[in-house]
Amino acid sequence: MKIKEFQIKNFRSIKSLKVRVVNNFMQLIGENNSGKTNILLALKLFFSKSLAGLSKSDFFMEELNNDISISVSFNNLTPSEIASFQDYIINGILKIERTFNINEDSLKASSNFFLCQEVPDIQYFKEDYISNWSANKSEINDWIRENEYETYFYNENGNLAKNSYIRGIPRFIEENREEIENWTEKVCRNPINWKEVQEKLPEVLYIESTKKVTEETAISLKSKSIYNKIIEKIILKKIQNTEQMLTDFQDGIEAIRKKLNKAEVTDDRFQIIKEIEQQLLQNLNKNINTEELEIKFFTPNLRDFFSNSKIFINDGIHSSVDDKGDGLKRSLIFALFITYSHFLRGSMEDDNSEYRPFLFLIEEPELYLHPQAQKELGTILFEISKYDQVLYTTHSPYFINIENYLSLGLVKKKDISIGTKIDTIKEELFEPESKKEFNMLMRFNPERNEMFFAKKIILVEGDVEQIVIYGISPLLDKNLNSLNISVIECGGKTNLLYFVKILSQFNKPIVLIHDIDPLLEEEQRDIEELREEGYPEKKIESIKFRKRNFKENEKMRTEIEKYSEKIGLITINPNFETLIGISPKKSNKPYKAFKFLKKLTRENVSDGLKNIIQFIIEFRVNQARDNLEQLNIICNEELNDVAT
Repeated sequence: MKIKEFQIKNFRSIKSLKVRVVNNFMQLIGENNSGKTNILLALKLFFSKSLAGLSKSDFFMEELNNDISISVSFNNLTPSEIASFQDYIINGILKIERTFNINEDSLKASSNFFLCQEVPDIQYFKEDYISNWSANKSEINDWIRENEYETYFYNENGNLAKNSYIRGIPRFIEENREEIENWTEKVCRNPINWKEVQEKLPEVLYIESTKKVTEETAISLKSKSIYNKIIEKIILKKIQNTEQMLTDFQDGIEAIRKKLNKAEVTDDRFQIIKEIEQQLLQNLNKNINTEELEIKFFTPNLRDFFSNSKIFINDGIHSSVDDKGDGLKRSLIFALFITYSHFLRGSMEDDNSEYRPFLFLIEEPELYLHPQAQKELGTILFEISKYDQVLYTTHSPYFINIENYLSLGLVKKKDISIGTKIDTIKEELFEPESKKEFNMLMRFNPERNEMFFAKKIILVEGDVEQIVIYGISPLLDKNLNSLNISVIECGGKTNLLYFVKILSQFNKPIVLIHDIDPLLEEEQRDIEELREEGYPEKKIESIKFRKRNFKENEKMRTEIEKYSEKIGLITINPNFETLIGISPKKSNKPYKAFKFLKKLTRENVSDGLKNIIQFIIEFRVNQARDNLEQLNIICNEELNDVAT
């Protein structure tokens, strides 16, 4: 069972929000206080067993008259899940809605849940029709006789009774499903016990950014920590199916202790526990150096051995993880994720039985992790999403998996009365080969993911433009970093449209800067003519490249005109290098750009560069804008023409 989509209404900063989950993965980014965490908390509330802590502040605008509503649609149902919810599955989807309210007088919280049934759109089966049995019995009986349905609805005495009619409806529907033309959905309130429903749903592992991580690594018999849940899932399933383990348990608790806890002299424990310790220590040491790690089990009950264990770490002092700092504890949680991923893959390959998945809800997984560890954990979370679902909020470019851009959600809150909204990419933007090229661009320069966190994005061809624009803006008292404006180099003119395709899906101002690269007289001629005149093949290939580059100008303009309300264009004729007085053909251009900036003062910044910075600062999204806003800079004549 996996979440296909979910909808949240009247929860905290969210008035109404629908989110689709693609490929078991969701990356939520956005400014602080935009409502990213509230999306995760809403899901946590949906799966919760207890309503403790639900308060007036959890309701949108603190309005208790409007219930909180969270509905989740599940797909990929297993055979046992289909059997459990067979009456409530419509086109392979199980949709569950939970509503929450608080009594204004008693301040007591309560909830209801709703399941949908697909029922025939036949007036004789409707509840209000059956409830008025005495008035409608004759008409119902005429319908039965006319269609020869007596075997479904008559009792043993051959008469039509209300009870026999109601009992016959499910059988009639089952046996005549293909013949029934019109169907409708019926909402059923609390049709079965919520506890029974919850036992079939994914198990939630929620990691808060501000919560003391001690709570997720410590023992808690009433509400198990993330550590407890993961250790139990890894170990218990394997050992429960081991005949020797059960025999040892029956022979006595001491025999079990020997299998689970390290003795002073010998180590006779199960190999699986040694492997987990080794994997945990190895993965933990990628972030924090430790000498030893040991899992200890305390309680004399088979299940409690695993749910009530502790980790002891020797980082100079051998003690329980409870006594360590928050940085080590959070690192341990993610070391658990890595270890879990390793054993999960092996378990899924070895065992074809049904698996109750985890739902990982994680706030800011980058906390306490250095960049390399962030990269690795980002990869691990994506690996885990092949089996379990992972949703997280982040401020780190290392946790943006752009290859899975359909799972990217840009969370925003422009107006308190409208509440939190989310921008997503709703369909594939590239052909397979183009997508592969774009993924390669991002993979080898993950810093480009910074663009998703900026308020305004400037797309440039290469390093020179990026260096100079960042360098001159402080000279003009326009520090782009403080204004949350990112300048993204795209690795060449032909790559610019890749970035435009992605970024145009979000409602952010974008300024695209590119060179005109005009063709020389000989470059405008037909290639075959040049061959006939004896031009060398190397020269011809260079001209072909220049022609392709020049054609990009019109292609880009045509594309960005579709988004004139949010994309502005700056063109430089002939090129940016000429604008700052360096050769576009020679190597080492970034170094020459640094030398240019070193000599630059506020007084000698050219008009062309000033106009570029001014255009960048002033450009805004304008839904009423029909025509492309453009700045054309002609270097050789120092002429500047602004076309709107």
